[in-house]
Amino acid sequence: MTYISFFELCFALRDYIEDISPTSFLDRRTTLFPTLPLELRELIYHYAILPDAYTPHSHHIDFSAADTVHSHDPHYLHWLPPLCRVNEATRVDASLFLLRITDFTLLYPAHVPSFSRFLATIPYNQGFAALRQLDFQLFSRHQPLPGQSNTYIDFMKRCPGLTKICLKLEVGYLTKVSCTEHSLVMAPTTLWVFGQTRILELEDLLAAYRLARLLELTSVNQVVIEVWPKIHVSSRFSVDSVLVDCAPLVQRVAEWLRDGFGERGRRVCVEVVEASSAGLRWRR
Repeated sequence: MTYISFFELCFALRDYIEDISPTSFLDRRTTLFPTLPLELRELIYHYAILPDAYTPHSHHIDFSAADTVHSHDPHYLHWLPPLCRVNEATRVDASLFLLRITDFTLLYPAHVPSFSRFLATIPYNQGFAALRQLDFQLFSRHQPLPGQSNTYIDFMKRCPGLTKICLKLEVGYLTKVSCTEHSLVMAPTTLWVFGQTRILELEDLLAAYRLARLLELTSVNQVVIEVWPKIHVSSRFSVDSVLVDCAPLVQRVAEWLRDGFGERGRRVCVEVVEASSAGLRWRR
């Protein structure tokens, strides 16, 4: 039998819930609401949390500064649905469902501790294990300091169920001399030198961002490298210019990742896609 609405599903389950859920002796703090098999609970969560979604795998959340400033209680981040406040057991159960179906974007390394505190409120490491997709829109902008690890990758390694990651690389951060929007104009002599040695070598890029540790992600089966590949750097008065193109370097990174996973006996899809802009891809 097919139920075409959330109301019909609940109505059909009414007698079943009453039969299996005598309320006189239940501890409402620890009993799942409602007490149903996982498949039925997830149907209810899907209708309650994503009523307009056709599939349960089309949700995304950008974890941003608002989550650290306004979410004083790590148990209840502001994007959690009201259903999570029914009781503690339902908060855990519904949160796990949301974590499994959501593509999370983490912007800054400073946001990782706040997100981790929320995940840690779910016992037995289930919160970290439930994450399936992570998107890092500012990955290339936050190169680790010498002697330090990559905060983004450290977080990925804490998520044993992670299957897909997206890393954004911008040309302005993949050069030996900075060529971001703050330093596009150079003296002619500086521009000439810059044009000869502008792009990082593959080995330097791998070392700078600690990319070798990506190969330790044992559950990942898809890596998307989103790249903003080109930028023009001009001399003063626009007398001369150099086109900086990091696309070949990024393709080499993708090949290196494929080979690295392959040497470990794993077949991981690594694809390179061109970004629509150098800025953030906001989706919420």
